[in-house]
Amino acid sequence: MEDIFTNIYNKNMWSMGQNESYSGLGSSSLYTYNIIHHLINIISKYNINNILDTSCGDWFWMKNLKNIFNEKMIKYTGLDIVKDICHK
Repeated sequence: MEDIFTNIYNKNMWSMGQNESYSGLGSSSLYTYNIIHHLINIISKYNINNILDTSCGDWFWMKNLKNIFNEKMIKYTGLDIVKDICHK
């Protein structure tokens, strides 16, 4: 499975007409705009200080939360079957 998903990622087979994210439409700015704002509210409301993101993909949209992670000293760990795109 790892080889299959790594091949899909490396060949950008999920682009589906967008050129922002190798992880496909679900990771584009348009699709993630609302969830980013909801996550910011949830992180603040519940004082979250650790986030484990499984199947994180290429971190395209989560990087928009990098400033709030740093400001609130949140530890972010991203895991994906494609090892080259995991983030900590």
